[in-house]
Amino acid sequence: MLAGTSLNYFGERQYLEVFCYSKVSLQMESNLSIAVEENDMNLKKNNDIITKIHKNIYNPSTSYVYIELKISDLINKNFMHFYRCKKYGNDEIETIKTIYNFKFNSDLKNQSPIDKIYSKALIFFGSIFLLLLILFKFIQLLNKIKKKNNKIKEQVCSKLEECCLKYNEIKELKDLFNEYNSKTKFNKCNQLNESDFRINYTLINLPNENNHIYIINNLNLDASIEFWKFVYSENIELIVTLAPCFNYTNAENCNDHYYEYAPGYYPEIMSDMIISMKEKEKTNLTGIYLKSFEIKKITSLNKNIYSSLSIYQLCVSNWNLNNHFPSPFYISHILYIIESLQCEKLLIHGTLIGRRADILSAIIFINEKITKKIENCEEWDNNIIDETLSQFDLIAKCEKFNEFEHNIIIMSLIAHFISKGYIRDKNFEQKLRENFTMLINDNNTLNL
Repeated sequence: MLAGTSLNYFGERQYLEVFCYSKVSLQMESNLSIAVEENDMNLKKNNDIITKIHKNIYNPSTSYVYIELKISDLINKNFMHFYRCKKYGNDEIETIKTIYNFKFNSDLKNQSPIDKIYSKALIFFGSIFLLLLILFKFIQLLNKIKKKNNKIKEQVCSKLEECCLKYNEIKELKDLFNEYNSKTKFNKCNQLNESDFRINYTLINLPNENNHIYIINNLNLDASIEFWKFVYSENIELIVTLAPCFNYTNAENCNDHYYEYAPGYYPEIMSDMIISMKEKEKTNLTGIYLKSFEIKKITSLNKNIYSSLSIYQLCVSNWNLNNHFPSPFYISHILYIIESLQCEKLLIHGTLIGRRADILSAIIFINEKITKKIENCEEWDNNIIDETLSQFDLIAKCEKFNEFEHNIIIMSLIAHFISKGYIRDKNFEQKLRENFTMLINDNNTLNL
């Protein structure tokens, strides 16, 4: 009973054995043979073909015969080779014909140069195609996720636009303020944090746990030294100063601007500290400057040994007491500058007159809260702005904003959402501008 043929490489892959074997023992060697097909002239001419017969030493009942060929003789134009295995016995002839294709056998090392180049090119371009396919699928997946997130963000922005529509009329703003004003009030004077430098401040933690706002509303001319010591001790990265004028170096008397003093606009030398301005940069907004200060803290008796701290200062000098805001987007421009600096510790201070620092801090707090909800595609109700403003009051323990301050906060916040692209209704924007102008004209005698 014939079992068929098989291949075996040996001699470091330079030779090939083609086996023909039987599952039963044969008494005569001539009863089993293997030969190359007569029409396979390439191997028929090969003089190195050796025919042998062996008894299988592992299984005496099985016999096999094989021919030994040089692999180099197999690599030619005809890659298909035919072998016939025959078994004779009891006047019967059993034959198995086997075809081996050596063209795609990667184990053959003695390939021609052209075949080697072809194989390498096939592997290279196949790998490139596979990588491109994986990359294409990955990009498809990213686009699918992006489209899904954009769809959700569009729905969230639509929800934000819907909840802002109710602020489009002065009368509705008045009703919302009355609702806001009916909630519990806090006495800010009893809730301030006291520092070691005669500076009382309010600390606000933003939704990003690493970001904090220090609010100071009680600065005066006598607080300059303590102010810079406080800034250094708290590692403040950005100071936002809100005042109508900053040119204090030309003051004839030290008390000329007592109620509107903003520190840091000239170099100051203290007993253990030197404050100097390194750079002053004018922004694209009139009256708003970005300054860079360096504080050198003397660390020992040797005044040549000190530690230094670099601080930005955003000077807003055109927030006038008569509130001549150019547009509802005025505060939005300030927010964009603050966001671009990406500072974690922010100090906002006004002066003894008005509540500029509280107003700007409230807008930043509400903007951070709502922006985080938009980025995380979270749901909210239509009262989110009023609820977040009340939450700011609870955290800051501050007095309630009056109606004018409340409306400035709401309108400036909505204007910032428009500039960010969250609200795209042009009619809504035009109505907001008209209402804002009306609000400013009706309250030009009030101070912020």
